[in-house]
Amino acid sequence: MAIIHTPVVAPTASNPDRGEHSTRLRLTLSPQGRSCELIAAGTLDASSSVAVDSQHDQLVRAGFDDVVLDLTGLRHMDESGAVALAELWARLRRSGVVCRVRGLHPVFADSPLELLLFIRSGGAQVLTGSLRSLPRPI
Repeated sequence: MAIIHTPVVAPTASNPDRGEHSTRLRLTLSPQGRSCELIAAGTLDASSSVAVDSQHDQLVRAGFDDVVLDLTGLRHMDESGAVALAELWARLRRSGVVCRVRGLHPVFADSPLELLLFIRSGGAQVLTGSLRSLPRPI
């Protein structure tokens, strides 16, 4: 199976009326047998999270048993992006797919749900760069 790239475009902040667009998020699916990596790069926010929402059916239909969500290439993620990520993770697990996340700070373990709880408790101001720079818990 070939590597699949899905760019998500949105109007640029400078000239949305002129039809100028920039890539907000790039999703790359890298299959390896019955396993795959879904690699996210760019910005995962309200305008790009719909692309993450659509991945569940494609991954299940393709028959993957093991999925790694690689977030190491994210520059920014807001609450909408974290919700989309947590929902994809939970839906894949409910479908019987082993789903792991790479690129979250260790304080969140392997759970985007923990990340979402953190954001909703007021931690959203530090939500950049896949959260690798958060202080270690004591």
